[in-house]
Amino acid sequence: METMDLTIVCGSRPFLLEQMLRTFSQYIFCSIRVKQVHVNIDLHDGSEEDRQACIKLVRHYFSDSHVNMPKKKSFGRAVKYLWSQPTTDRFLHLEDDWIANRTLPTNLIDYSKRSSIRQWFLVKPRTEQSIFSSYRYRPINKIPFYLPNLKKPSFTTSPSIVTTEFALAVAAR
Repeated sequence: METMDLTIVCGSRPFLLEQMLRTFSQYIFCSIRVKQVHVNIDLHDGSEEDRQACIKLVRHYFSDSHVNMPKKKSFGRAVKYLWSQPTTDRFLHLEDDWIANRTLPTNLIDYSKRSSIRQWFLVKPRTEQSIFSSYRYRPINKIPFYLPNLKKPSFTTSPSIVTTEFALAVAAR
């Protein structure tokens, strides 16, 4: 079983975070060994009381988690902070407003270790969500994971497995 750090970017929305943690625990976390958990909780769409409820939820699932609670909300700073934290070769990056509805194929995890791809998307982002334009995705062996078109590289902050080397380079910019 692969060991990975976990990063989670979220607002102060315990109702969304609870769904994400529950479904990812059911379908995804059972396929990997989570080493460290880093969470950024902004005061986005909620109150300080909501943020404290989010911390309680995270600690229910991951008692030793590292929680960052910035005074000013900023999605970009949150991702930059989180992507500078992992220590494993690859990590799982999540956002609070996603739910899992299928398991993570372990053969894909094994295959991704031998690949030069820096980020494995767990979802197919819509074009308007792209950080860089021109997404073209293809499933791998009928597994519901997508890779970018290598002729036009791109990355996303949607749920994905990311190499730490790549994330550190992005976070340093």
